[in-house]
Amino acid sequence: MFQTLSVNLMSVCQHLRPEVSARVINHLTELLTDFFLFDMILQNEFSWSGATCLKTDINMGLLPILRQFSPDLSQARKINDALFLLADLPAPTALLLKDSLLEYHDIKEAKELLQEHEVEMLSASMAAKVLDKRIDLRQMLI
Repeated sequence: MFQTLSVNLMSVCQHLRPEVSARVINHLTELLTDFFLFDMILQNEFSWSGATCLKTDINMGLLPILRQFSPDLSQARKINDALFLLADLPAPTALLLKDSLLEYHDIKEAKELLQEHEVEMLSASMAAKVLDKRIDLRQMLI
């Protein structure tokens, strides 16, 4: 998949004007971000090892390819934030964060709480949905 993506992006850059190819690549980045967030992460459940594997695939495969063709990957930051919540945040902290996000009624407070954990591109509701996909958090509640 990553090799095909790289070859096709190279072809786009060779055959289109730079400003057009930049728009195509930015749009593709948005589509891939939505795919990984909504169709991959939110449609599955993750163990720590599964989340770590997905994080490695994205950080070592997808993002370097996109970075090669586009300097602006701000849209892709949503994926990194979600993967941080799935793979890097310790389970007790993740459980407390999830509970706090569900209790906050002030969007600004919830956003500040997420920023304390270096999650900047996800809304509080989206972060809570991502945390719901962690199998280890469910096991802690049993």
